[in-house]
Amino acid sequence: MAALSVGCPMVLMPIFSDHEAVQLMHLHRITHCNGSDEMFARILAVTDDSCPFPLFRSGGYAAFNPLYQDIVVRAHDRGMNLVGLYG
Repeated sequence: MAALSVGCPMVLMPIFSDHEAVQLMHLHRITHCNGSDEMFARILAVTDDSCPFPLFRSGGYAAFNPLYQDIVVRAHDRGMNLVGLYG
């Protein structure tokens, strides 16, 4: 909502696809997004680049899956800053 209130564009996906998300992040030069721990793990798995999203500044995530409890460290090691949301 903050993006809309200041006139920034938003990119929304009706159905999540990791490959499409990566393409959209590059195409639209995404700097911020929110998602689940699994979503961030899946977009990081699409590419082997050490810093796959150089313009990305910050992402909020919800921890739903214990398999991804290390997602903050994994993302940080590849240039993405994630912060936990929802408690």
